[in-house]
Amino acid sequence: MKFDYDLVIIGNTIEAIYAASKAVHLKSRVALVFSDVKANLRVSERLFKRGCTLDINQHLGCLGVDVILGDGEFIAKPNPVFLVNNRKLKSRSYLIATGAKIVLPNIPDLEQIGCLILDHFCQSDLTNLPQNLALIGNNPQSIELSQLLAKLGKNVNLILREKRLLPYLDFQASFLLQCHLETEGINIFTESPWTQIKQIDQQKWLQIGNQVIQVDEVILAQNYQPNLTNLNLESWGVKFNQSGFPLVNNKLQTTNPNLYVCGDILGGYSQTNIAESEADIAVKNALFFPLFKVNYNCLPVTVFTNPNLAQVGLSEDQAKYYHGKNVQVICEYFKHLPNHQFTNQNSGFCKIIFLNDGTILGCVMVGEKAAEIIGALAFAMAQNIKLPQLANFYYPYFTNSAIISKAALSAKIQLLKNNKNLLSLFETWFNWRKK
Repeated sequence: MKFDYDLVIIGNTIEAIYAASKAVHLKSRVALVFSDVKANLRVSERLFKRGCTLDINQHLGCLGVDVILGDGEFIAKPNPVFLVNNRKLKSRSYLIATGAKIVLPNIPDLEQIGCLILDHFCQSDLTNLPQNLALIGNNPQSIELSQLLAKLGKNVNLILREKRLLPYLDFQASFLLQCHLETEGINIFTESPWTQIKQIDQQKWLQIGNQVIQVDEVILAQNYQPNLTNLNLESWGVKFNQSGFPLVNNKLQTTNPNLYVCGDILGGYSQTNIAESEADIAVKNALFFPLFKVNYNCLPVTVFTNPNLAQVGLSEDQAKYYHGKNVQVICEYFKHLPNHQFTNQNSGFCKIIFLNDGTILGCVMVGEKAAEIIGALAFAMAQNIKLPQLANFYYPYFTNSAIISKAALSAKIQLLKNNKNLLSLFETWFNWRKK
């Protein structure tokens, strides 16, 4: 069968645009199918304006990408193709990057009473919200929004069904961030699953766990489902897990090896850097040979609150679970940096987890600009740079990034103290020099 394209990408997300740009620069024939002429930005990008609405036709058309507007579906017979606007797109491989969307949970009367959906927010909407709010969700986007609403003078109730904030991240970091949020007046309810809603005199009453709260409005920021409506993936043999997300291998292939996926459609935390890394792996596997594997160990997860929370690799508990007694931990505090001696921002820390040979397993930071600083540790992990080597690089003196060299130097000293043979050799050397 003759192919029209080397790769057909479905979706109007940031990762879909990135994948199309990546593929066309490799001199491949690329089509991008989407249902909206504007890019579908993530919530944090819309609220904090870290992204912009891109005109896809203008941006990618100039690069040579065939941009097709419309909704389509996969057809299995007589030949496997993607059908859009009565046009059959024949390609060697397909990449689905349609993202995920929030769906209403199965709570009685919720559909009739209604609530606000986090996906629909932009920055201009925030000031028009009522005073008392309930925010349902335990992810970076909901936490960022809770702090932003609190700064706008809203009374915010953050409802979590888990035992703590961000349970997949470092306990010490999430606990410190929770303390900051509560200091700013945010009410955080842990282990409080939302089970009921009633409306009485324009007020909404929520049953959360074993208690009831009264609010003006509810913002739903959880219960994500992949945005796969009417794509007819089942006809191509694509299988899904119990949560409705497609099953993939570490090469980002679905159960149909010619179909790849990336981004929020896979579940997990919604982070643009992770989605673009997945898109990069998927494009290379789709265009060449499926040899490249996704590696999440070196991809930071960031929460753009004040202070930032950022983590890459394993947490302390995870590292000790997998590596046992071979794990060492070093923790440095931002308040010990010279520039923090002249400011009131004295909270925050940098914790680095590493093996006895200096291999970095992970890092977590809470502090000003931690989301930017974490990139240096992520790069060191990706390049297999040992932690003591970072002690030989000296960051500018009055900067937060100096915490890395300070932590690396402390780790180097800690490793040296544990090396009894080397310390004995040094002692012998200096005793000899005294003679």
